[in-house]
Amino acid sequence: MRKKDDRHGLEALVDRDRITKGKSKKFNQAALDLVVKLLTPKPGADGYGEMTIQDAFCDYEEQRLWRRAMEGEGLQNGDARRLRKYVDDEGRLLPDAQLSRVSYETFRSLVHRLPQPLLTLGRKGREKFDATETPYS
Repeated sequence: MRKKDDRHGLEALVDRDRITKGKSKKFNQAALDLVVKLLTPKPGADGYGEMTIQDAFCDYEEQRLWRRAMEGEGLQNGDARRLRKYVDDEGRLLPDAQLSRVSYETFRSLVHRLPQPLLTLGRKGREKFDATETPYS
């Protein structure tokens, strides 16, 4: 039985859109930021490059556990700079920085939804991006 609401007439016949329509239920902004950062490293960064999805997932899980342990704690300067978007004025990690626990399949499906030009630019650099992704180089 449907819950009665205050809509009448034609409006009552139409289902309402989800409030969260178009937003991920699993990945918050902090999680999306981390996934993009993991898969589009800065050119020339040691230890990064064409990271596999499995390696990125392992790094995501390590970061998730670390952030859970550090919530509300004061961060070192390097960590505070790296996560400045999610640190309060006193250098503590905000609740918004927490990452959702997701399965490998959910993580993989998010990675496959990232635009290919974004991955090409981050992984291969500007020259390869211009050669493959721009129509008139």
